[in-house]
Amino acid sequence: MTRRPAGRSRPRRLRTSAGSVEAPRRRPVSDTELHRGVRGRLTVLFVLLLAGQGILLGRLVYLQGSQADHLQRLALSQQLGAFVLPAHRGRIFDRMGRPLVSNVEAESIYAVPRAIRDRAAFARQVAPVLGMPAGQIEARLEPRLYFVWLKRKVDPETAAALRALNLKGQLGFLNEQRRAYPNGTLAAHLLGFVGIDNQGLAGVELAYDRTLAGRPGRALVDRDAVGRPLLETTQLATAPVEGADLVLTIDQVLQHITERELALAVSDTGSRRGLALVMDPRTGEMLAMAAVPSFEPGAFQRVPPQRWINRMIGEVYEPGSTFKLVTVAAALDAGRAEITDVFDCPPYLQVGSHRIHDAHRYCTTSMTLTDVIRHSSNIG
Repeated sequence: MTRRPAGRSRPRRLRTSAGSVEAPRRRPVSDTELHRGVRGRLTVLFVLLLAGQGILLGRLVYLQGSQADHLQRLALSQQLGAFVLPAHRGRIFDRMGRPLVSNVEAESIYAVPRAIRDRAAFARQVAPVLGMPAGQIEARLEPRLYFVWLKRKVDPETAAALRALNLKGQLGFLNEQRRAYPNGTLAAHLLGFVGIDNQGLAGVELAYDRTLAGRPGRALVDRDAVGRPLLETTQLATAPVEGADLVLTIDQVLQHITERELALAVSDTGSRRGLALVMDPRTGEMLAMAAVPSFEPGAFQRVPPQRWINRMIGEVYEPGSTFKLVTVAAALDAGRAEITDVFDCPPYLQVGSHRIHDAHRYCTTSMTLTDVIRHSSNIG
């Protein structure tokens, strides 16, 4: 039999006169104990509320402080869209102010894939007008896109034919500028050409690209709830800076004559190519620079890239006999020789341990300084 510890007795159930068992009565709680319990619960609740407010305040400081700029940019990017306003590229003139390169208005064609229900039918409609395979057009029409280029800078006839298809909401037109070369192939190697976005790719167009290009501007436009631009809300943010015009020392008439005569010389001699340069000896200005065969700068993609090279300045040559002109010019300038001087022309000229010969034997006795230049004589 187990004894119970002293002072600890099991509560006894009381029996009533009817024989039922009555639960023991609880000790009454004092007011002090009641207040102490309520105070403890209120303290815990206050601490929890204070901690919650601290967390909210910390989050507020984080969002409105360190993240304020980022969130503001994010909100603006959702509300506003930006458009680039291209600058007009500078023109190029010859020394007399005659245009060598100018700009003309052109239209570029784009599609709105999200507005096109039947992409295959749309592609079949516009493909013959654009001169593109229907499959290539259909592949560009991603359903989630609002904008995709179809063809840039088309001619007015193509744009008119596309408008006649009446594909409003699905097909759009944007005005752009296209580079124009009014003289065709004239000075093509010198002038060079530009890419689809009017960036210089070769020749003067590339060498002076920063001068000619100018700086594009920027416009802002509001967006609707799904991100589509609201064009009526367009506002100018930064105005474009137009490109500067360029005046060359080239003379258009001399350039035309030089190219014509060079083409005849190439044809008469059966040569593969020819180069010609006309300069003003008093100032060193370049008046004409010609290369045959030439190409259309506005359609440079139609010829092999090798033809784009301006071999006059784009390839490395040994000075060779061309330096004889410098030697003769220096002698004439210093008064050490006259153009009518006569020089002996032996079979060879001994210089140290080397014998200098002429590539072709032009004379056997003597030649004038003019003959030395004319025949490119090494001995003379």
